[in-house]
Order: sequence, then structure tokens, then C-alpha cells
Amino acid sequence: PQTVKVKDAQLEWREILCETNTTEDVVAELQRALEEKDYNPGPIDGVYGWQTMNAVTRFQKDNDLPSGQLTIQTLR
Repeated sequence: PQTVKVKDAQLEWREILCETNTTEDVVAELQRALEEKDYNPGPIDGVYGWQTMNAVTRFQKDNDLPSGQLTIQTLR
């Protein structure tokens, strides 16, 4: 296999929701908002599990938002 440089690396700062502020209430509100937009976050249980993570990632990609973490921009 051959490796080809596509572009220079870029550092980007993003505001994310820290673990301390990721409360059950915040996650449940996020889950309800995702469900309202037809992204299946799984049960509305306040747990940031794999189904919620997948729904967040799909929402981010569909809306041209940075993905990979739960950003403040995504929450808005």
C-alpha cells in the first residue's frame, strides 16, 4: 500500500460538553430533541449510550457539523 498526502494537518478548537456537565437531564433533553428530528437515540433515559452517540453523529453529519464529540454547537 502507498500513502499519499492529501492536505496539511489542521488543528481545530471546539467547545464540547464536559463530562461533569453531561447530566441525565441534559442527555434526556438531547435525546428528546434528536427523536423530534427523527434521529433514533434509543430510549429517553438520560444515558449517553451507543444509540444516542450514533444519533448525534448522524445529526452532525447531516447538518455539516463537526463530529466525533458532543459539541456545544451540536447542542444548540
